Amino acid sequence: MNFLLVPNYITFADVYNGDRCDDIPVRYKNLEWTGFKCTSKAYQNQCYRYNIIYTNNNSRFVACCSGSGSISVRRLNMLFGVISLDVSIPDPWNFHLTITGYRKSTHINTDTSNFIGPGYRHIDLHWTDIDELKFCSSGHFLLTDLLLTRSF
Repeated sequence: MNFLLVPNYITFADVYNGDRCDDIPVRYKNLEWTGFKCTSKAYQNQCYRYNIIYTNNNSRFVACCSGSGSISVRRLNMLFGVISLDVSIPDPWNFHLTITGYRKSTHINTDTSNFIGPGYRHIDLHWTDIDELKFCSSGHFLLTDLLLTRSF
C-alpha cells in the first residue's frame, strides 16, 4: 500500500491570493480540492476577521466553502488521516456541517456538528486510512486550520 506524504498542518498561508477569492489549486499540498476557495482575511468583511481570531490560524488566508466540498487524493491506493480541523461560521445562522471520510468510495466515518453562528468550532476526528474527506453544509463556512497525518 502506498502512503501519501501530507503536510502536518495546513493554514493556507502559502496560497497566493490577492484581493479576491480564487479556487484552491487542484494539487495544493498533494491533495485534490473541490468546492473550496482561498480568500484573504483582509479582503473579507469584519465578520470573517472577527471569527478567525478565535482559531489557531496565523495565516492571512483561509479556505471558504458553501454547500459541499471535498479534499481527496488522486489515486485510491494512497491514504491519509485527518486529526482535526477548525471551522468558523461567519454569519448568524443556524447551521449544520457533516464531514464524511471515505476509502475507495466506501463510507468509513461521519461527524455532524450543529452551530449557531457566528461561531467557531475545533473538531477532533482522529480518522486514519481515508482517501477522501467530504463536507456537506447548510451554508457558508471557513476552514482555517487542518491537521493531517499519513496513514501507517
